[in-house]
Amino acid sequence: MNINREQIANENRNLDFDLFDTLACFRCKGELTRVLEETKEYLVCPKCPDKYSIKDGVPIFKNVDLPPEYSDEFESVSSQVKKKYGNKFYRKLFSLYRHPLKISAEGKKITQAYLPDILSQKAKILNLGSGEFAKANLTLFKKFERRIVNFDIDYFENVHVVGDGHELPFKDDLFDLVYLSCVLEHVRDASAVVKECHRVLKHDGLIFSTTPFVSRHHSDSDYRRWTLMGLDFLFRNFDRVESGIYCGPASAVALSLREFFSAFFNNRFLHFSVKFVTSLCLIPLSYLDLFLNRRKTSYKLAQSYYWLGKKCVPQESQSDKMKFDNEDK
Repeated sequence: MNINREQIANENRNLDFDLFDTLACFRCKGELTRVLEETKEYLVCPKCPDKYSIKDGVPIFKNVDLPPEYSDEFESVSSQVKKKYGNKFYRKLFSLYRHPLKISAEGKKITQAYLPDILSQKAKILNLGSGEFAKANLTLFKKFERRIVNFDIDYFENVHVVGDGHELPFKDDLFDLVYLSCVLEHVRDASAVVKECHRVLKHDGLIFSTTPFVSRHHSDSDYRRWTLMGLDFLFRNFDRVESGIYCGPASAVALSLREFFSAFFNNRFLHFSVKFVTSLCLIPLSYLDLFLNRRKTSYKLAQSYYWLGKKCVPQESQSDKMKFDNEDK
């Protein structure tokens, strides 16, 4: 049986708009219908054979299989801690850890001051790859917290839609901003994800991304790094507004030293303990980025970069231009 749209308006986790009106089939980009079968709800595309479940108001789209997990030898410490002690313990531990991203003055200027100033109050924001700390990301856009759709490939507490960034289940020309915080290094085809971001953005919509340059291997899926020139190429279908250092060389050195000292220990407990203690000891070093980020050559050893761009209209092809010129003659 079909479900009345009036019953579902604004139901999804305190958004100011109906989340289900933004969704589309990620295969054909067509309209989806929400149906109820016995006690379970689904989203169905009339053109495609698949149907997608809805868990506690969260649409779950799964298509591309996730890559197999790495062996324990290469598994990230965070994954090890979560598996052994659970998510609650990991979150409390994470709250004590001063990651370089929390210290970056340039990053705070961009995300907390600059971006909110250029967005309207009615802007729709896609937080792509929001992860389990989506609420923490919302503090960057406090006045937009009811306008942000948190999207991730896993079902987390604060996620609104579960799916694959390579095939976004949203309508065309929908969002005013797509926000990717340390996401693109974790996807198999970054160009495909960026292409999808371009599709779901409105004309003149913004894309903001942070990516690592000098950084440790992190997470169970960590594929690549970029230079600023590499980011310009990756976002070549956007007009660059601004780009630069997000976390500078001091953060890169602190991160490298943390991994260096912990590498001496194979025992998981000792490895993690040394890493955690070293991180706390190196906090003062990371604060040097407040000075170094302003130096001209600091980009050569930056821990991460940011890239802000605007969706531009695709340039007219050469054949179309010749046809137009001939018609004028």
